[in-house]
Amino acid sequence: MERLAHTPGTSLGDLEIALVADLHRLGASLLTQAANLQGQATPFRCARCQAPLAHEAKNHVRKIDSVVGPVCWGRDYGWCQKCQAWSYPADVRWGLQPNAPASPRVQEMAAEAVLKMPCAQAEKSLPRLGGCVLSATTLHREAARQGQRALVFQQADQQRTTTVAGVTQLAQQSAPPQKPFVLILELDAWNIRERTD
Repeated sequence: MERLAHTPGTSLGDLEIALVADLHRLGASLLTQAANLQGQATPFRCARCQAPLAHEAKNHVRKIDSVVGPVCWGRDYGWCQKCQAWSYPADVRWGLQPNAPASPRVQEMAAEAVLKMPCAQAEKSLPRLGGCVLSATTLHREAARQGQRALVFQQADQQRTTTVAGVTQLAQQSAPPQKPFVLILELDAWNIRERTD
């Protein structure tokens, strides 16, 4: 960074880009340390039923694409007798999806970037805008994964609208309006003005 500061023709923007690169190198190390501490502090219980897990493996390595670049950390996994399923308690605490190679923040960035521009353009824009380097393939894959997750949530909500209990549950989850508003309902194809003999 200091060498760049003394280079003729270097702008403040060039210094900012170099600083972000240095911060990412430091950030990867700090993120790895913090995630390892958080993973070690996570109770070794099933995420679904909270039953203790039968210990299977310690420190199983997982590599993740993060906003500061690739990071690796270890986490324990075990078998839940009650759910009959394998569980990585730290993955659940970190908000990681099974087999997803991207952090929650990268998933969010990818989905939002691809909503606003093509993957190839987002690949070029993200490093400039936030310093995050993601390939067009990664952007496409993570945006598609987020789209699939959104569809699952949407379908579950739609299914809930078919029962009184489901509608009640949805109503309880929604935030009440903060100020008065006008609600406009539009109905199509009712033929309300047409009458038979």
